[in-house]
Amino acid sequence: MLASVDSRACLVFHDRGRELQQRAWADAPVHTGDALARRAWNWLHASSRRAYLAPRTPGEATATPDANLPEHLAARLPGAAESEPEFAWFAAIVLRVRTLEWLRLDRAGHHRARFEADPAGGSPAIRWVHS
Repeated sequence: MLASVDSRACLVFHDRGRELQQRAWADAPVHTGDALARRAWNWLHASSRRAYLAPRTPGEATATPDANLPEHLAARLPGAAESEPEFAWFAAIVLRVRTLEWLRLDRAGHHRARFEADPAGGSPAIRWVHS
């Protein structure tokens, strides 16, 4: 696992049609080169592994549309052995949600609930909170 200063994450979702917002706070350790990363890498389809074989830096500006694939892989998928060296660039992130907030937006007054995971694996604590 890659050493990290802060492995926390916050995800925010909004459903405009239902007037709902959700926020999830999670632990999000980054795994590189370990057994978990290996399992995730092995699970990837060859078309996903091919992206790790890009010859140029992803996100780099280009004057024309560019699939950023090696020429020899433009019309085919790589074999497992061909893509294996690129495992060094792969990372898996596992999100473990600790707290989830649900917010119903309402002109008459918002309603918010908080769900907090039990570290011991029991049922989550659920309570209404002020919005």
